[in-house]
Parts: sequence; C-alpha cells; structure tokens
Amino acid sequence: MKRSIIFFLIITLSISLLHSQVKQDHSYCNRDFDIAKELFFEKQYSVSYDYFQRVLQTPQLEADVKAEAEYYIAANSYYLKRSDALDVLETYLEKYPYTPMRSKVYYMVGRLYYDKKNYSETLKKYGQVRQKQLDKSDVEDYLFSMGYSQLMLKQYPAASKTFKSIKEYGHPYTKDAEYYYAYSEFCQKNYKPSLESFINIDESSKYYEAAQFHSLQIYDQIGYRSEAVKLGKELLSKYPKSKYKTEAYRILGENSYHQQNWDDVIIYLSKYANNEEKIQRSDMYMLGIAYYMKQKYSNAIGSLGRVTTEQDSLSQNAYIFIGHSYLKLNQPSNARMAFQNCSQQSFDKKLQEEALYNYALATYESKAPFGETIKAFEKFIEKYPKSSHSDDILERMADAYISDKNYAEALKSISKISNLTPKLIQAKEQALFQMGVSEFQKNNFAEAKNWFTQSIDLYTKNSFSSQAYLWRGECYYRTNEPEKAQQDIKTFLETPQRKTANQLYNAYYTMGYINFEAKKYNTSLPYFIKYTEIENAPRTRQYPDVTNRIGDCYFNQRNFEKAKEYYSKTPSTSPVADYAMYQNAFILGLQKKYDQKIKTLTTLATKYTNGDYADDAYYEIGRTYVVQEKNNEAINAYRKLQKQHPQSILTRKASLEIGMLYSIMGQNNNAIQSYKYVVEQYPTSEETRVALESLKNLYIEENRVDEYLAYRETMSGSTISTMAHSEEDSISFLAAEKVFARGEYEKAITSLNNYIYKYCENQSSNCISAQYYLAESYYNLKKYDKALLYYDKLTSLEGNTYYESALLRASGISYDMKNFNAAKDYFEMLLTAASNSENRAIARLGVLRCSYFTDQYQSTIYIANEIINDVSSDVNTIREARYNRAKAYIAINETSNAVSDLKELSTDISYETGAESKYLLAQYYFDNNDSNKAEKLINEFIEEGTSHQYWVARCLLLYSDIYLAKGDLFSAKQFLLSIQENYNADDDIQTLTTERINVITEKEQEGIIK
Repeated sequence: MKRSIIFFLIITLSISLLHSQVKQDHSYCNRDFDIAKELFFEKQYSVSYDYFQRVLQTPQLEADVKAEAEYYIAANSYYLKRSDALDVLETYLEKYPYTPMRSKVYYMVGRLYYDKKNYSETLKKYGQVRQKQLDKSDVEDYLFSMGYSQLMLKQYPAASKTFKSIKEYGHPYTKDAEYYYAYSEFCQKNYKPSLESFINIDESSKYYEAAQFHSLQIYDQIGYRSEAVKLGKELLSKYPKSKYKTEAYRILGENSYHQQNWDDVIIYLSKYANNEEKIQRSDMYMLGIAYYMKQKYSNAIGSLGRVTTEQDSLSQNAYIFIGHSYLKLNQPSNARMAFQNCSQQSFDKKLQEEALYNYALATYESKAPFGETIKAFEKFIEKYPKSSHSDDILERMADAYISDKNYAEALKSISKISNLTPKLIQAKEQALFQMGVSEFQKNNFAEAKNWFTQSIDLYTKNSFSSQAYLWRGECYYRTNEPEKAQQDIKTFLETPQRKTANQLYNAYYTMGYINFEAKKYNTSLPYFIKYTEIENAPRTRQYPDVTNRIGDCYFNQRNFEKAKEYYSKTPSTSPVADYAMYQNAFILGLQKKYDQKIKTLTTLATKYTNGDYADDAYYEIGRTYVVQEKNNEAINAYRKLQKQHPQSILTRKASLEIGMLYSIMGQNNNAIQSYKYVVEQYPTSEETRVALESLKNLYIEENRVDEYLAYRETMSGSTISTMAHSEEDSISFLAAEKVFARGEYEKAITSLNNYIYKYCENQSSNCISAQYYLAESYYNLKKYDKALLYYDKLTSLEGNTYYESALLRASGISYDMKNFNAAKDYFEMLLTAASNSENRAIARLGVLRCSYFTDQYQSTIYIANEIINDVSSDVNTIREARYNRAKAYIAINETSNAVSDLKELSTDISYETGAESKYLLAQYYFDNNDSNKAEKLINEFIEEGTSHQYWVARCLLLYSDIYLAKGDLFSAKQFLLSIQENYNADDDIQTLTTERINVITEKEQEGIIK
C-alpha cells in the first residue's frame, strides 16, 4: 500500500514538470516567432531566416504557426537570393496551395524566373497573381517585369498596354516604361504614338540614343526621307560607335539609292554589309546597282550575287545586271550562266526575253560546253519566233553548229530543223565528219566509214573541205578494202579545196602503201616520191619509212643504185635505219661486193644490237662467208649469232648450218657435237629432225652405229623420240593439214584430234604442228577457251616453230577474256621471245595494260618507261604509256611525278586521255594551292573545246571548287547550276553537282535575311 502511494506521487510530479516544460517551450516559440517577423519587416532577412528555422524546430508546433513560419523562410530565401529560393517557394506552393500568401508567393516565383530570363514561365506564374494582394513596391516591380517579359516574347500589344499603365499612373519605372512603350508600338508599326514617345525621351535618359535611332527608323518607314537622312547623319556623327549604327548605314544607303546618289549608296551600304552578320537582300541589290552604275563591275557581281538566294523578281533583276557586269569584264562564260538563270525566271516577261537573247549570244561567244549554244538558239527561236532578235539568232546558229564540238548534240539539233540553210548544211557535214573522226580514233572503222559516208553525201564544190574522202579511204585501207580506199583518196586529191601538208602526207603515204602491198611498184613509187617533195617532209615521223619504201620500189625494179640512194637517205636515228642499212648490204652482196657487205652488216649488228635486223646481219655475214667458201669465218659469225640472239629463228638455222659446215670440212666430231646442240636446244623444231638425220648418217659413215643407237636410247620418252614418222603417221597428218588449209575448221578439228590421239603420245614436229592447227581452228571458230588450251600447251615447249605465234594468241585471248594476270604472264614471255619489233611492241603494250588493270603500278611505270624511251614506239602507244604511267603515279600518291606526262597528254584534248589529263593537271594545281594555274588550264580547256563532255563537266566542278575556296559563293554556284541544267549523261556528275550546291546553299543562307 505504501509503495503504491509513492508511485502515484512520482507520476503526478512528472506530469506537473512536463506541463511546466511545454508551457516554457511555447513561450520561447512565440517570442522567437515575433522576433523573426520583426526582423523580416526590418529587412534583416538573414537573421530572420535563422529565427524561423528555430521556430520550426519547436516540438508540437501548431499547424498555422508552422505554415506561417515556412512562408517567411521561403520569403527570406527570395530576398536573400539564395540558390534554393525557387525550389523552396515552389515547394511551399505545392504544400499550401490555398495559402492566403498565394499571390505574393507566385509573384516571387515569377520574379525569380524573370531573373533567369525565362519570360514565358514568368508570365505563366504572374497569371496566378492578384495585383491587389501585392505590396505597392511589389506591384511596381511586378508590372515592369511583366511588361518586359511580354516585350521579350513579342507580345507587343500586351506589353504596350502594360507599359502605358506604368507610364500614365506614375511609377519609379516611368522613364523606362516610356521607352519600352514606344518600342512596343514601333514593333507593331504604330509609328505615330511610337515616334511621339521616342521624341519625349529626355536627352539625359539612358534610352535617348536608342530612341533617336528608332526615330530614324520610323522616319524611314513613313517616307520622311529628308528627315531620315538629316537625322541619320547627325546620329552617326554623334554616336560613331553606337551599336545601332549599322541600321543608320542601311537607312542612309537606301535613301541615297532612291536619290541615285551612287557614291553614298556605296559608302553606307558597304558599311552596313561589313558590320552585319545577316543582311537584307534588297540592300545588297541596291549596293550592287550602285557599283554597276559606277562601273565597278566586280564589286557589283559580288553584291548582286548575294541577292540570288531566292527565286523572285529581285533575283531575276540581279541576274541580268550580273550578266552585263561579266560582259563588261570580258567574261562571257560567267555572263552566260547569269543570263541563263535570269531567263529561267518569269516574274518579268520582257526581262526574261532579253535575258534569253543575251544568254544565247554569251553561249556562242564563250564556246559553252554540252551543246548549250545550239540549245539556247533553238529555245529562243521556239519561244520568241517574232522577236526582233530572231534574224540575228538564225544568222549565228550555223556558225554555232560548226564551232560547237559536241557533234552528237549538234546533229540532233539540226535534225529538228526542216528548212536548212546552206550554212546549216555545211555545219551538218562538218558534224558528221567529226563523228567519223571520233570513231576512227577509237579504231571503230566500220562506224567511222558510216559517218564519213553521210558527210560525203552532203559534199559539194562549196564544201569547206573534202577530207571526209581521205578519212574514209583510210578506213577502207584499215579494213582491207584497197580498191575502195584508192578511189576515195584519189577523189580527195582531185577535189579543188585547199589541202594541208598533213592531209597530203596521209594521202600520198596511204596510196603508196596500197600499191606497194599489191606489188605495183611502178604505181607506188610516184606517191612516195611526192611525199618527200612536200615542204618539211623530212621532219615527219613517216619520212624514214617512206625513203625505205622508195628504196624497195627501186630495188624491185632492179635499179640498185637508186635504191641505195634512198636507203641512204633514211636517218640513222630512225627506228627503221637498221632495215635501210641491211638492204644496202644486201645490194652490195648482189653486186658481189662481199667485203663491203660484211663490213656494213658488222656495223649494223653492233650499232643496232636490239634491232629487228641484228640477227639477220650475223646470219647474212655467215651466209656471205659460205658463198666465199670461208667456212671458219662463217662458223664464227654463226657463233656470234648464237651468243647474241639465242631466241632467234635464224639462230636455229645457223646452229644446223654449223654442223653442216663442220661436216663439209670433214670435222665429223665437231659436226656431231653441233648437231647434238641443235637437238638439245630446239627439240621440237624442224632443224632437230634434220640434225638427227645428219647425225645418223655421220655415225654410219664413222661406223659408230652403236653410239648412235645409245644416243637415241637416251632420248626415249622425250619429245624427240618419235621424230622418225611412219608412212601412216605422215599420211594422216597431211590429210588433216589439207582440211585445215582449206578453212574447213570443224572438219579439221575432228581430223586433228584423231591424229593427236593416235600418233602424239610424244611431241614430234608433226604433232606440234597439229596442235597449232587445232588451236587455230578453234580460234577461227571463235571458241577461244578451247583454243587457249592448245596455245598454252605450245607455250610450254620453248623452241618449237609456233612458240611465238602461240604466245601472241594466248596473250590476246586471255586479255580479251579480262584474265589480266594470265595475259600479263603470256605477254612477258612474248616480250622475251619476240623475233621482231612488231611483236615486241604488242608484248610491251600488253604488259603495260595488264599491269595497269591489275593495279601493279610499279610494273606499269617500269614498262611505260621502256615504251616511251624506245624511238620505235608509235605515237598512240606512247600516248597510252604516258597516260598509264601518270595514273600509276597518282595511284601511289606521287602525283608530282605524273605532271610531265599530264602536260604532254593534255596538249591534245581530242583524245579522251588528253581531256582527262587536262582535268587531272588542273586538279593537281588546285590541290597544291595554285588556283591561278588550275583556273588557266580550265579556261584553255573550255576555249579549245572537246567532245569528251564528262571531263569538261569535271573541270567545271573544279572551277566551282576554286571559287568556293575563294569565298565567291555566287560564282561557284553558277557553274554548278549550269552543269545541272545542261549536262545530261547518266554518270556521277549530277550527284557531285547536287552535293556541292547543297553545301553552297547552306553557306548562303547563313548571311542573308530573306
């Protein structure tokens, strides 16, 4: 009982003490709350903030007190500009959405967004504010920040209303509001109230300068030009560094334009353009016209070019002045592009007609590519048949057809005209002729003949030239139609038109050869002699060949002295000098002047070691000694032939003759060794068959039959073991051979296959021939894959009679089948085995092409060097070698080494390789920062003209790149637009053009106000 009483007393005391503590805490809380509020109203926000934080830490704080404390904490955060003020305020609104301080808090939130320049969010928060619930000081700030936010968001009517209310009812922001009200009205083009307010702004105001410049703008807008000019000049004088000065430049420039004061236009608008990142197109037009009027045409083009970014009447007018500016600068090519763009816009019909006329003339003057001249003339006549310019256009059209080298397009255009004038007929004749020349250069002689025939059909005594007959004659000659060739060339020679030296060279040369090849030496001789009588004939490439042919004609007439005279005229440095010397030596032999003959041949063999007649010279020296019965000297000559020319067919004959000479001299052992040499070196040749027969006879004569049989035993199973044929073998081979000789190739294939299967287990000479005939039969039937199998077998048997011929065929077939690696191997073997310069030339050209096509660039360069350095190489082969060498150097990034070849090739752009080289050379100069040289080459290219339009287009693309690099966007784009409009081939040009246009258009838009 006692313990219970004590417990009750303890509990009661605790409750009493607790109640006392709570009461004490509340008193502290109320006191801190009051202090915090007092401090807040005294604007001691930092201390007030701390006191309110203490209040919030009071246990069992009443809800209304807590809510009020949290408001003051948020408000203190706002006034203290704490970084978390916005979060605190927005959190408070979320927690107490219906707080009596709602308007005040929304105002503070909006004001913080205003400070962040988030004007849309500012207005959104201000939309929740009731102005009457704000303190007067807050209302002033609230209205101004709201008006400014509206202004920044281009809500000009609302801003104007807000600033007007501030301005009318008095406010600390009254002066600011005066300016912003005026500016809001100005932006709404309410110029009268705006101007009144701007004028009312005091000179001491910070807005005075801006107000004055805006007043200038208003004067300009409402047409008070004299006031605008006066005020503009005053402001520029008073505020030379003002941020508004560029607008003053613009206004002064525009007003000067209307007054046709071109000097001031240039002064002010050029300053405007230089000080603004983006400029108005209309101002650039005015500046361009001012430059044009002051004859500053380059400046005019630069300014007017910036106007052409849009398709409208302003752009159309700009283009016509750009075109005339280019004409004044003597740049018809650029003028052409400007006039073309103007003519494509129809905003002003009369201007469009004038532009099209000027465009047509400019294409004519600038020798525009892609058949553009003809198209322009046709378009003008079609669109304006009754124009006062029509007669002028028609007069020029015929000349355009003749000078325009895009002959295919010219023919298409002429075909559209029903009544051709004499000039147009001549133009058509020329175009047809040039189409023939183009096909001739590609070795397409059948197509070339067709074009030349069409040209000849239009030929009259008034024609500009009769050379179509000459070229068609050349085609007939190349296609083995000598009678037709002779008739055409005779017709050419008999026509009255003037003939150039080159035309006569070709005519006499071909006529001489037609008769020479027909063995009509008496008829051939006068043509070759006429060739030599033309001025500068000795300087021509064919001259050495002509003197040799004259010598040959006299030789065949048995007039040896005359023959020697002309052989001696053959220059010693020419590729055919060794032939002339050989023929002279041969004549000396006929005249029995053997010592002189041997001396001449010895000189030939040592001087022209790699010539076609070096091996002939050694062999003929040997034969001459044989005639003189100087057998040892003959053997020595033949030994030299073996050493110097082991692959020559004559070496096989000489080797056999050495054995025969030893046999004649009774030196049978030497003869046996010589015959064995033939058998070992040329196992499948006819010489081996003779050598074996001779060996047998010698061994029998020496009674050494066992040795002979033992020797034959060593050849068992080899290619020479079956050299002695049975009668059945020979009859079967001869029968098959006769079928082949008759050209019955299908039957020949059957017979030859049967023969080979039955008798050719080993390779006898007949078997070698049978395989060659079989290969030839398949080849003539165009069964090239089967032919190649047998040619390939023959190429593995060095020394056989058909080795060189088989290599020639195998290399050609592989090349035509585009198996370039295999073809290259065959060509390289042929180059080693070639017995004459013609086959060596074919082999080297084959190696060149295969190396190039298989990206073996070092090999390409090596063989190209050989071809170019060989004086016997023909001009077409040298051209191809230069081209491939240049492309190889470019491929291995050694373009500087290609420059000399590109320069040489680019001298004749009638060939596609020349046209491409011209472009590549220009590209090289551009890539190496020499745009002037690149530009010069492109201008030459366009001036000369070529039918290879792809490379013209590539040059124009490069021209665009050059101008783009200079920052001349307008000119760069005009070249591209010209290509886009006029180039029609299906290749990559249009894609490359569009890519560049897109880049330029993007750059243009960066600096223009539409």
